[in-house]
Amino acid sequence: MKGIKILNGGMLTTVQDLGRLGYSAYGVSPGGAMDSWAMKIANRLVGNDDGQGGLEITSAGFKIQWRTDALFSITGGDLGAFLNDQPLRPWCAYPAKEGDILGFNKGHWGLRAYLAIEGGFELPKVMGSQSTDLKGKFGGFFGRKLLKGDELFIGINTTTDVSPVIEKEVPDNMRGYDDFDVLRVIPGPHEDRFTEGGIKEFFRETFHVGQAFDRMGYRLEGKKIDPGDEADILSDGMMFGAVQVPGDGIPIIMGADRQTTGGYRKIAHVFSMDLGKLAQKTWKDPVSFKEISLDQAHRELKERERSWEKWVTGLKEAIPAQSNRGQGKNKRYFQVTVNGKRYNVKVEES
Repeated sequence: MKGIKILNGGMLTTVQDLGRLGYSAYGVSPGGAMDSWAMKIANRLVGNDDGQGGLEITSAGFKIQWRTDALFSITGGDLGAFLNDQPLRPWCAYPAKEGDILGFNKGHWGLRAYLAIEGGFELPKVMGSQSTDLKGKFGGFFGRKLLKGDELFIGINTTTDVSPVIEKEVPDNMRGYDDFDVLRVIPGPHEDRFTEGGIKEFFRETFHVGQAFDRMGYRLEGKKIDPGDEADILSDGMMFGAVQVPGDGIPIIMGADRQTTGGYRKIAHVFSMDLGKLAQKTWKDPVSFKEISLDQAHRELKERERSWEKWVTGLKEAIPAQSNRGQGKNKRYFQVTVNGKRYNVKVEES
């Protein structure tokens, strides 16, 4: 088997990519990685397309055995990654040999780490995505979190225009976690339904992550925002990063697995570049909000991509000998159930 075997599934480990877009009108949440920038960079470090599926690892405990030589990368939070008891720096790519053990034993910083493997995983796409929808129980690996004993096949990387970046650590200022306590937001669309005092409180106060947080959303704790006369609205669309304020005046920030519609007013939306900071927050972490204009947000997004390209262009790393890019045959993947037992099935042209 050319893949990985799960030795410990950890607290919550799922297959994620950039999400299944275009199905919210049918009640299907886009899902995808909570820290999408970290997922993108993990893929870029091993030469994959940005949208290739990888693993989102929550907290510590996850452990795998490599069943083949491979190139992998780790980004996101520092969850104490190790390869055969040797500590690994996050935001870096490494080679692995068949039989090696990769694990995450301690959360040093952050909540979620991302593991990408050159070639990704041989898993079927559901509505154009490999992302796991835990509520709907579809996508990813049989629609559930990974468990001890699971085995995943590694795919063939057919990308030819992206080269891996081996054992070069992505600089801190390119990871998206600067000014970690502050989330920049674009006001609206319902800010006109809040009192002037309520808006001032929203930007002035420091909140904290409450105990109720997961991939669906983060409920904050702190001083109540004056909700005005009426908190409810006719339900409308819900975006990742939308900041709702229900009648109790305590903000809720929507996550990747949010519901597709909601009936509370939205005072602001978190700037997409800061969603990675939200994804890395855990209980009691401070949260404050700072306004940013839409024009400034667009400029910063473009500058981030320019900075990445400049950094990569400055590196002179060759594609590793173990790279398996460009060697693929036509393959199709299915998940089937026989006598109550589920199987991964690969059909490949001879």
